[in-house]
Amino acid sequence: MTRLLLAEDDHDLRDLTALMLGRQGCEVTAVADGGAARDVLHGDREFDVLVLDLDMPVCTGIEVAREARGLGYTGRIILWTGWDVTMGEHDLGELGVRVLGKQDVATLRAVVMQSAAGPPVDAAAG
Repeated sequence: MTRLLLAEDDHDLRDLTALMLGRQGCEVTAVADGGAARDVLHGDREFDVLVLDLDMPVCTGIEVAREARGLGYTGRIILWTGWDVTMGEHDLGELGVRVLGKQDVATLRAVVMQSAAGPPVDAAAG
């Protein structure tokens, strides 16, 4: 079972995404902002995948991703956004993240369901 942390400030989108991924067999921990995501990461729970909204209250998905990597997290990180973002705008290459648009739920599902045992998704894979 894929263990997933979902950080999304839009209540309806968070609930719908958690339901969809749960039906795919994921164990989803859903939180409403970047501060709550950081708190969870500092706990004793382990995750295979982090799905982080790029722009959310308290701190951004990028800040959460940097903190996760700083804590030694080596799994997949997906920055999920409604904005048009290129990798160079935020210097994300060193984080090994993938940026996906929120309008592409099928791709999110496919990326999440990739083998959790594999290496992190290459940032260049966009």
